[in-house]
Amino acid sequence: MADPLRWEESLATGFGALDEQHRALLECSNRLLACAASGPPWVDLERAFLELEVSFRAHAAEEEWMMRWLDYPRGDEHAGQHRSFLDQLDQLRASLDRDASTETIFLARCASLSAALLEHVAQEDRDLGAHAFGHALSG
Repeated sequence: MADPLRWEESLATGFGALDEQHRALLECSNRLLACAASGPPWVDLERAFLELEVSFRAHAAEEEWMMRWLDYPRGDEHAGQHRSFLDQLDQLRASLDRDASTETIFLARCASLSAALLEHVAQEDRDLGAHAFGHALSG
């Protein structure tokens, strides 16, 4: 199994609510990985997919509101990454039936999705946090 995602303070945006959401998303992703690693019959896997999707949609909506409010110059690109992540999650869920016989492939795809989430938080969301602080200081 892939190593679980770990929250580190270097991932913090400086906004407590967003950082709590990021921690929760990493935990959701870890549950998805653990369920995928447990193999068929994938007992809790659908619940883990749903939990990650619902949590990510709520988080993305809050961030996208924040980006509009701040007139964030990279808001469209950032929102596009949110849509891309959700598309990848949907594709991964749809591949479950096809990949059920190849657990290793499915688990690798789950790990790749988790890594993409961590990278997004580490780069894009921290950039958004920096922009928000700059906006607050200048306004």
